[in-house]
Amino acid sequence: MILPFVEQAIRPLEESPSLQATLRALERAAPGEVTLAGLTDTAKVLATALTARALGRPLFFVTATNRRAEQLLEPLRFFYEVLTGR
Repeated sequence: MILPFVEQAIRPLEESPSLQATLRALERAAPGEVTLAGLTDTAKVLATALTARALGRPLFFVTATNRRAEQLLEPLRFFYEVLTGR
């Protein structure tokens, strides 16, 4: 369950034209690689969690190193759990 104030804070991001365009591109894309670039780490993990929720399918989040993956795991897990209730 998403707390109402969290939902209110995230809704504008989820409805942003940029994220909506990205989701449409992902839905049309053939299986393969899609890269998210030019975002802060927080924006990357939030966009990934929003994308996983919107598409309703598993995603891979690939990083350059194990250390980088460890740094991003908790924020990604947090956003995913908050957004999906899982």
